[in-house]
Amino acid sequence: MKLNTMADGLLDIALRLAFVMASIAATWLYFFIDQNNLKRKAIGKKAFKKIWSYRQMSYIWVSNVGKMKKNNFLKKQTTYLQKDSGSKVNEPSPAYRSVKSLPPVKDFTYSEFKKIADKTPFTQAEWASILHVSERTLQRYAKNNGHFAPINAERALQIEKVLKEAKVAFGKVENFYNWIKRNPYMLEGNLSFNSLTTYAGIEKVLTQLGRIQHGLFA
Repeated sequence: MKLNTMADGLLDIALRLAFVMASIAATWLYFFIDQNNLKRKAIGKKAFKKIWSYRQMSYIWVSNVGKMKKNNFLKKQTTYLQKDSGSKVNEPSPAYRSVKSLPPVKDFTYSEFKKIADKTPFTQAEWASILHVSERTLQRYAKNNGHFAPINAERALQIEKVLKEAKVAFGKVENFYNWIKRNPYMLEGNLSFNSLTTYAGIEKVLTQLGRIQHGLFA
């Protein structure tokens, strides 16, 4: 950058010197033109016009070069800013926990589900509404340790994530259960147990639990 700045400075000085030399040459033509062939009065107007045109041409040339330098400088600055912005690491925002990062679920059996269900006071009917299956389906899975569909298994793991955050916020899952049953208020609208039956509702619950953990209760 220093070398570029020095080069630009030298170029600017050279341009100014060229302008001065052109002005001197034009003035010299005016005073030392051949007076033997032309009359002084007749030549005065013509010489003045020539001198003035030379001065204007010099000024235009210097101005154009100056504009070119300015445009080149702006292009360099724009390129530098683009490279700099591209190299920056995006700082993590203080967002609350999300369920988007869950890996794909395979071979999720009733035994795996029971490990989650045993940690909660949820009834079988409530689990059926959360997982979008019937109670009879849950009973059948319980008998033969059946496999859940990936979409149902993913929902169960999402609820497990909610329960972990709830335990941090309330100390016990039972306290979270009582809280969600009271349809608590949040800025985006009231929550309810039905919030656990949709992806968007689970996201809202996680957001509110994060606020509670940080001492914000709205």
